[in-house]
Amino acid sequence: MRVLVVEDEVRTAELLRRGVTEEGYAVDVAADGPDAVWQAAEVPYDLIVLAVMLPGFDGFEVCRRLRADGCWAPVLVLTALGSVGERVHGLDAGADDCLCCVRLGLSSGSCRTTPDVRSRRARPPRRPAATRWRRRP
Repeated sequence: MRVLVVEDEVRTAELLRRGVTEEGYAVDVAADGPDAVWQAAEVPYDLIVLAVMLPGFDGFEVCRRLRADGCWAPVLVLTALGSVGERVHGLDAGADDCLCCVRLGLSSGSCRTTPDVRSRRARPPRRPAATRWRRRP
C-alpha cells in the first residue's frame, strides 16, 4: 500500500511518515499543494493524508483538483482547527474524512495516523442509471 503525506511542517511530516512506515506502508511526502497534485497524478496512491494549511494552495483546493483530475484515492484531511465548518468544507471539497488533531488530544506537531481508512469515495461516483421507460399494462 502506498501513501502520500502532504504536510509543509517538516517535523509533522516526518512523524506521519515514520508512523505510517512503521505500519509497513510505503510513504511519499509532498510539502506544498502543487507538488501534491503532481505526485498524485503520477503515482496511484492508496491513501492521501492531507494537511489543510499548505503553501501554493490549501488542502481543500488540493482535494478539489485531485477529484477533478479523476484521482479517487481516499483522502484524509488533517486539521488543527477542528471547527464544524472546516470539517464540512473538507467533505464538500471531496475528502473522505477530516481528522482534528486537537480533538484527539494531540498537538498538530504530534498527530499520527494509519492508513486503515474505509473510503466511501475509493471509486469514482456512480452515474445515475438511465431512466427506463416501461410500457403501461
